[in-house]
Amino acid sequence: MRCVGLFLILIFAASCNEFIQVESAFITNNEAESFIKNKKITSITPVELSESQDSVYRLLSITPQEHQSYFEFFLRKKTSFYVFQDSNLIYQGLANAFYPKLHLPAKAFSFYSEHSKILHQVKLLSDDTLKILFKQKRKHSLNEVFKIADLDRLKREKPKESSLPWIEVSAHSSINDQVYTDALVFGDDSILADTKVKIRGASSKSFPKKQLALKSKKSVRVNSINLKKAVLYSPYIDRSLIRNKLTYDLFGALTNNSIESAFNQVLVNGNYEGIYLLLPHPKSQFRERTFVGNKDAFLVQIDRGPSDIIHRSTHSDYIAPAYVFEVPSKPSLDQKAAIDSHLLAFEKAVLANDLSVINIQSFIDLILLNELSKNIDAYRLSTYLAFDGVKMYVPTVWDFNIAWGLAKHAQGFATDGFVIDGENKTAAPLWWQSIWSNEVFQTKLRARYKYYRKEVLSNEQIDNRIQNISDLLQNDANLNFEKWDAFNKNIWPNKHKSGSREEEVFRMKEWVLNRLIWLDSQWLD
Repeated sequence: MRCVGLFLILIFAASCNEFIQVESAFITNNEAESFIKNKKITSITPVELSESQDSVYRLLSITPQEHQSYFEFFLRKKTSFYVFQDSNLIYQGLANAFYPKLHLPAKAFSFYSEHSKILHQVKLLSDDTLKILFKQKRKHSLNEVFKIADLDRLKREKPKESSLPWIEVSAHSSINDQVYTDALVFGDDSILADTKVKIRGASSKSFPKKQLALKSKKSVRVNSINLKKAVLYSPYIDRSLIRNKLTYDLFGALTNNSIESAFNQVLVNGNYEGIYLLLPHPKSQFRERTFVGNKDAFLVQIDRGPSDIIHRSTHSDYIAPAYVFEVPSKPSLDQKAAIDSHLLAFEKAVLANDLSVINIQSFIDLILLNELSKNIDAYRLSTYLAFDGVKMYVPTVWDFNIAWGLAKHAQGFATDGFVIDGENKTAAPLWWQSIWSNEVFQTKLRARYKYYRKEVLSNEQIDNRIQNISDLLQNDANLNFEKWDAFNKNIWPNKHKSGSREEEVFRMKEWVLNRLIWLDSQWLD
C-alpha cells in the first residue's frame, strides 16, 4: 500500500468564519535537506510513500488571509520545522525548543490544553503562500502533527480573582534545556529582573509542564526569594501541588533553617503555564548562609549523571560514591584536591564508625524527613552535602515531588518500610549504611523523633500544616488544572488516579498519619 504524495485539505478558521486552504506534499530527504541548507525553496517534487518508510518530510503550503500579520499554529513536540515565504526561510524552530515568543498585548496570555503540540507564531512578510517543512513519523496523520491555531480565541486576561502573585518570563527566543536564554521577568506590570532562563530537571523534562531555572544578573528578590539563582518548580505529577512546599516548610520547622518558597501563577512567553513554586537553588541557599568568608567551605551533590569526583567503592554491591561540585562550581586544582581530601576523610571516618566528622543533628533531620515522607529518591539523588570548615553537614533538602505516598514503584506508596535500607539502598553510597547502623546515631535519632512527635510532627500539627498549605491554592488551583487536566488518568509515577485535588490532599493526609503510626512502632519505646 502507498500513500498519495500530494493532497489538499480545508481547515476552518473560527475567527473569520472561512476555510483556509492547506496543501500537503511528501518530499524526499535529499530535497528537504537541500531546502534547509540553502534556506530557499525551489520547485518541489511530491513523492509517494511506501510502508517501509518510518519517517518522512512533509511540506505544507498555506495561503494566509489577506493582510494577515502573524500566522499561528500548533506543531507536535520535539519536531524541528522550517517556515518559508516568498521562497525564502523566514523562521525555524528546533526539536528541543519550547515556549516560542508570542506577540500579545499587555495583560493578555494564551490559554490552551494542546499538550502534545507547541504553539508557534510566525510574523509574515507578505500575502504570499506560506510553506512549512518538517519531518514526521509516517504513522502520524496531519492532524496528529499540525493544527492551525486561532490566537484571538486563545487570548485571556489575567483573572482578577487570583490570590497568587503572577510572574511572567519573557525570553528573547524559544527556551531549551541546553543553554540559558536571555529573558526578562515581570511582575505587577513592572520589570523585576534581567535574567537568563533554561529548562531544568532530569525525568521531569519529559513532562509537558516544564521546570525552569532562572539566573539574574543582579541580586533581585521576588516574594522574598533571590533570583540570582532560582528555580520555578512545576508540580505536574503532584496533583496536590504541595509536596515540595510541605517538605521545605517542614525542614525549616525541624531545623530552624527555613527555605523560602512561594507559589505563583506563571506565564512563559505569553503562554499560561499554571501554578509554580518559586524557590532559591541550593547553591544560593548555601552561599547566603555558609560560604561567605569561609574559603574552606564547599557544597557537593549526590546525583545521577556525570560526576566531578568518584571514589572507589569499598563494597562491590554498592555504587561508588560520586559527587558533583556545586559551590564552588568551578574549583581550582588546589580547591578540587582539598574537596576530594575532605570527602575521602569523611567517608573513611564514617565507614570506621567515627561520626565525629559530621554534624549528627543535620543528618538526623534529613533522615527523619526522608523516612517520614518515604522519599524513594533519598540518599542517592538530589542530596546535598556541605562542609563548614570543620564538619560535614546537610544544608538543605531538595526535590520531594514523588514522596509522601505518591510513587507506585520502590514501594513508595506503602506506609511501612524504611527507604534507607529498602530496595534502592545499593544505589546510594555505602557510608549511609554506616551512619544508619551506628548505635549512637540510632539513639539520638529516636530521641529526636520522640521530641518532634510532641510538637511539629504531632498528628494535629502536620494535618493542619498540610491543610494550610493546600488552602493557599484554593482560589487558583482550578485555573491550573483547566490548563493541565491531571485527574482520573494515569500519570507516571502516581500510584493512584485521584479525581480531584481535594481527593489527593485527603489521601496524602491519611497516608502521612498511617506512616507516622508505623514510624512510632519503630522509633518509640
